[in-house]
Amino acid sequence: MDKKEYWKKSTEGIPVKKIQSQYSEQKELLFPRSCEICDVGGSTGVDSLYFMQKGHSVKLLDISDVGLQRATEKAREQGVEEKLETYQVDLSEASIPLDNNSVDVVYSRLATHYFTKEKTQAIVQELHRILKQGGRAYLAVKSPEDEVELAFLKETAAEIEDSVYDDKGQIKSRFRKEQWEEILTNAGVAHYEIKSYIEDLSGRGDKTKSGHMKLTLLEIVSEK
Repeated sequence: MDKKEYWKKSTEGIPVKKIQSQYSEQKELLFPRSCEICDVGGSTGVDSLYFMQKGHSVKLLDISDVGLQRATEKAREQGVEEKLETYQVDLSEASIPLDNNSVDVVYSRLATHYFTKEKTQAIVQELHRILKQGGRAYLAVKSPEDEVELAFLKETAAEIEDSVYDDKGQIKSRFRKEQWEEILTNAGVAHYEIKSYIEDLSGRGDKTKSGHMKLTLLEIVSEK
């Protein structure tokens, strides 16, 4: 199954009643008012819609045409379609169709841990490129600190490089903090902070594959 078909099927399984993430609510408080946001790998746009309701404009990037279509329909239903632009983008190609210095905020939740270290560095470099001077990127990714999830991944997938696994053709990375530091530095990002983040999924119409209601993440915040 190719990538687009895989993510199409994955997107079709997302609950219709799923609402914005706790992460999006907390980060939105830090955004400039009425800003331009790039939501990277935003799927059906639940976080994008929340941002638009708060007065922001969003450029939503995702590989799934189903996700982008659902996001567009929801934006139309809620009367905020003029604040949304959608782009079907395969992040593994590390090419984002946006101008240099064009967005105030890059936001990505659970979308940038599906690549090798080399690809991740190229993606981070692209995300940094589209940020305006003084803009910030907020990335939340799966963490190797989730020992149960990591142990399961090691049992069911092949480790093809340090902290990168091939799970039946699906690449999954669980980079440690020091690996992220190397990725960011090599991508030309000078100002950043990396820390652990626990996200509560309760009442969100979402859960982990194991059924747990908490996600153990790493948060990477950088500034241009």
